Parts: sequence; C-alpha cells; structure tokens
Amino acid sequence: VDLGKEVLLGPAAYDFTGAKGYSVMVLHKDNTIGMYNIHGEKPEKWEGIAPDETIIALPELLKVGGKNFWAVRTAVQTRIYPFYGGAPAYVQEGAKSIRRDSDIEVEGDSIKVICNDGKTRNIKL
Repeated sequence: VDLGKEVLLGPAAYDFTGAKGYSVMVLHKDNTIGMYNIHGEKPEKWEGIAPDETIIALPELLKVGGKNFWAVRTAVQTRIYPFYGGAPAYVQEGAKSIRRDSDIEVEGDSIKVICNDGKTRNIKL
C-alpha cells in the first residue's frame, strides 16, 4: 500500500476493537507518526503526531483510566499523546520532562515515570 510518504520504521499492527479491523502505526522519514487501516487510509479523527524533536521509536500504546494514549520517545524525552494524536496530553521542558528511557507504569488514571531531573512522578492524564 502506498501511504504517500516513505516509512522509516514499522508497521506495528493493532486490533483496537477485537473485530480484526487492524490498524497500523508507522514512523515516516519526515519524523511524523501515521495511523492507517490495512488499506492505507487514515482514520477520520487522526490528527497526526509530529514533534519538533527526532522520534527514535514507534509509539507505545498506553491504556490509562479507560482511555488510550501513545508514548512517543524522542531523542530528548518521552511525550504522551492522545489516541488520535494532535497536541500532546503531557509534555514538559527541562527537568520535569519524562526521560526518553523511562519505564511507564500505569496506575489507575495516572502514569508513574522518571523525569529528567531523576525524580519519579505520578502524572494524571
């Protein structure tokens, strides 16, 4: 399937509904993340993920408080995005930003992470 842009990494396949209506996530060479169905079409609600920092891995699906989010690891930090992309649900600059290699533990409607200042923080999403 031609996605209109070159793929750097992926795809990672997901079955969000359990009905075998697969979706895939890819990292494009232009430093954007795309979500597509198996026919290469973006969901209507997809807003895209395109941070200023270089993305270093495919996004990781997080299920937090009954909602889905994406953890996107960049060369500088880990950013948390809503399921359909767009503006980050959590991003900080400097010391309070999530370390790019931090484990992410889901605890109810929050995540427990290690920030760039070395402190462990619980972040409500």
